Amino acid sequence: MSAIISNSFKSPSRFLQSGIVGLASFSIRLQIPYFGLQDLWNSILLAVPKKKTSYSKKRSRFLAGKALKDKTNLNRCPVCGSFKLTHHVCPSCYKSLRQEWKSQDL
Repeated sequence: MSAIISNSFKSPSRFLQSGIVGLASFSIRLQIPYFGLQDLWNSILLAVPKKKTSYSKKRSRFLAGKALKDKTNLNRCPVCGSFKLTHHVCPSCYKSLRQEWKSQDL
């Protein structure tokens, strides 16, 4: 049995050769793949980005799908006819009222 183990692995474990480990541990040992140290280092080094991600690229990825939407709650002001938000005071009418109030205070 030790001859089969030494042929299947490049470097057999000393525990497997001496027969200390039971059959349950032996079956688990065969399921774990053998990775060389060089393969491990290559996978770690290749996972690093080559260049820093620029601010604009990062922001465009973050803001994807969050574009501005059109306003649907616009109405015409009944006094001056300019556009205003629903349930808000018309900005042009407010400016004219504010100027009148300032002139009355002086």
